[in-house]
Order: sequence, then structure tokens, then C-alpha cells
Amino acid sequence: MAAGSKAAADESDAERKAASAAIMRILGPSVFLQVTSGCMLLQSRPHLAMQVMGGSSTQAGVLLGQLVSGAALLEFFINPIFGRMSDTFGRSIFLKIGSLGPTLTRLLVYARPSLATIALDRVLAPAIVTAWFSVMRASQTDKMSGPELAQAQGPVAVAAGLGVIAGPVLDGALSAYGGSKLPFLGAAVMSGLTSLLFVAKYRESLLDGDKKPMVWADCSPFGFLKMLRTYSSQTVHVCVLLLSLSLSLSLSLSLSLSL
Repeated sequence: MAAGSKAAADESDAERKAASAAIMRILGPSVFLQVTSGCMLLQSRPHLAMQVMGGSSTQAGVLLGQLVSGAALLEFFINPIFGRMSDTFGRSIFLKIGSLGPTLTRLLVYARPSLATIALDRVLAPAIVTAWFSVMRASQTDKMSGPELAQAQGPVAVAAGLGVIAGPVLDGALSAYGGSKLPFLGAAVMSGLTSLLFVAKYRESLLDGDKKPMVWADCSPFGFLKMLRTYSSQTVHVCVLLLSLSLSLSLSLSLSLSL
């Protein structure tokens, strides 16, 4: 009996390690593609916005700054929903379709560049990609723990760093060849390849027995407020003060640029 239990445990551990290795073979390239896609628009997006707005760099800067705030706000609301739903329905569906949103919005900007399409892409795409990264990290924790999980962050960080380098290079090359619109097409291709990679290679990491029932109350983005109860009043006051200062500085900067 003991020998049988040991053999079963060894087989289970071997399966877990094989699943971990399979996940890492996908995550490295997918992170590179996703980060490259986002960094390909660092230069071309402001230029395209400026062209659409008649050449006003100040107005374009104010608009893009406000859109960044909008993306952060949307991310604040959808990130808990993505995470909770992936705990219920599995990681696979969200990792496979999570890149389709950015793909579609960037194709839309390429086909019909306007303030509306640029705003849609700038707000929606980063929020969805951030939620995608959250589900990706959850997929890692499904099969990894402790030192193994920490060790796995190395290749992922390298892939992200390479994406940060490759993105602006491709942005400049495509912009020089086809103008400020073309990098949006390239970014859409990168995001689409990410979805295709997961469709072709990814296998669900969350076992049926580990899935949790869907409770919409757990999707509230204000769940962090409950955590504040565990801290001292002084710590809470410091956090509120820092948040207020950050919001004040952001508002002051936005107003000064718009004047």
C-alpha cells in the first residue's frame, strides 16, 4: 500500500512538473508578444493623436494623459472580475480571448484613425492586457509554488525586457516605412499571435476540483477596503494622504497642460 501511494505521488509530481514546463514554454513567447505589442505604440500613438487633432502636441498630450487615467479606472473594475471568473470557468478561455480585444481596437485605429478609435484603444487595450497578465500569473500558481514559482519569474522577466526593447525599435521602423498608422497594424498582429499561441498550445491549468463557485460579490473592486481593517489607523491615514497627494498632483499637471 505504501509503495503504491509513493508511486502515485511520484507520478502526480512528474505530471505537475511536466505541466509547469508546458506552461513556461508558452508564457515566455506570449509575454514577449504582448509587451512588444504595447511598446510598439509608445511613439506612434502620440504622433497619430497629434495628426488627428490638427498638429497640437499640447492637446494630444492632455488627451492621452486623461486616457491613461481612464484605462487605470477601467482596469480597477475589470481586473477582479477577470480573476474571479477565471477561478470559476478556468484560465484557458480568458488567456485565449484576452488578446482579441487589443487586436480589434488596434485594427480599428489602423483602418479608421480618429479621436474615438484612439481613445477606445488607449483605454480598453491596456485594461484588458493587465487583466490578462493577472490570469497568466494565476495559471502559473496553479502548477507551481514556492521556489519553483520564483524561479519561473526569471524567463518571464527576460521575455518582458526583450519586448520593451523590441517594441520601440519596431515602432520606429514601421513608422518610417508607413507612417504613424502602420505600428497599430503591427501591434494588432502581435496581439493576435498571442491568442493563436494559446489556442494551439495551452492546456487548462486549473483542475475541475479546484474551481470555485461564482460569487459576484467577490468581484467587487472595493474588496481592498476590507483589508484596511487589519491595519492601524495611522497606516490607513498615511495611505489616504499619499493617495490624495497623487490625485492632486495628477489633476494639477493636467490643468497646467491644458492652459
